[in-house]
Amino acid sequence: MTGAEALLRALRGMGVECIFASPGSDWAPLWEALAQEETLRYVSSRHEETAAAMAMGYAKATGKLPALALHTTVGALHAAMIARAAL
Repeated sequence: MTGAEALLRALRGMGVECIFASPGSDWAPLWEALAQEETLRYVSSRHEETAAAMAMGYAKATGKLPALALHTTVGALHAAMIARAAL
């Protein structure tokens, strides 16, 4: 089992059904694992702020836990602004 497959297994175990992200080339193993995935839905966005906003809206609308894949540093900062706005 690869690290990406373990991550997806852990997300499924936590009840996650949907993953939001602004794709990056540094996550190639995750994209390959998602291509084989049948239960998790992946929603792609062009920017981290949009992905975070969609994940927050999904959580509020469905009451379900989403996953959000972000780029380090600036991606996390962009998402923090959306999390603060959602609060």
